[in-house]
Amino acid sequence: DGEDAYKKIQGSKTGYQLLLTDLDMPVMGGSNLIKLLKEFQTDLVIIVVSSHNESKVIIDIMRMGVFDYLI
Repeated sequence: DGEDAYKKIQGSKTGYQLLLTDLDMPVMGGSNLIKLLKEFQTDLVIIVVSSHNESKVIIDIMRMGVFDYLI
């Protein structure tokens, strides 16, 4: 769930270098997770793995600064 991932990354003393995420997750979705993480850890490499293949969704997510989007 996105909220758990956010708490773990935010509370990490050593930090994370890579995040693999989906867009559809319980409690907090992937797009909200990406927005929150980019606010305080701009060097985090984010790869989205999702079944969403609509071009608007992909473009919107890529504009958030993710490294790659895999369908």
